[in-house]
Amino acid sequence: MISAALKDAGVDARQQVWATADYALYGGFSVFGGFRYDIESDSMIRNVVGLGYDCDCADVRISYQEEYQKDRDIEPNRSIQFSVQLKTLGGGSVGKGL
Repeated sequence: MISAALKDAGVDARQQVWATADYALYGGFSVFGGFRYDIESDSMIRNVVGLGYDCDCADVRISYQEEYQKDRDIEPNRSIQFSVQLKTLGGGSVGKGL
């Protein structure tokens, strides 16, 4: 019923699966990963894997991401992301496409 209402409104209703995991290692380090999968088109939308460090004052992460969505002549995107969150001041991130 919701899918039909979305379709009538011109919204593309997609069937997708999202999953993420985070595994704590020793001394504040962790590994993490995730994916997003489109069931209808039987294709991967996004993958991410990375390494993180969390302490009392900061959360630092570096990750490798792949996004497979294509739009006309735009090819799938691969990038490395680096982020720092200072727990009392805020944070930011920077990325570089590959």
